[in-house]
Amino acid sequence: MSTKFIKREPRLSKPLELRKIPQPKRQMARCEVQLAKARMDQVQATAAFNTRSLIA
Repeated sequence: MSTKFIKREPRLSKPLELRKIPQPKRQMARCEVQLAKARMDQVQATAAFNTRSLIA
């Protein structure tokens, strides 16, 4: 019985994974865009602080 359950689990999990894969990819793409924006904001903020500290 245990072998049957082991055989069934991957078969059930694979289609679920395939179904789930596109959604996380879209979310990751959105997250990457947000992270890129956040990184640019951080770079601009650090650059502004550096220029201010150098000037002052």
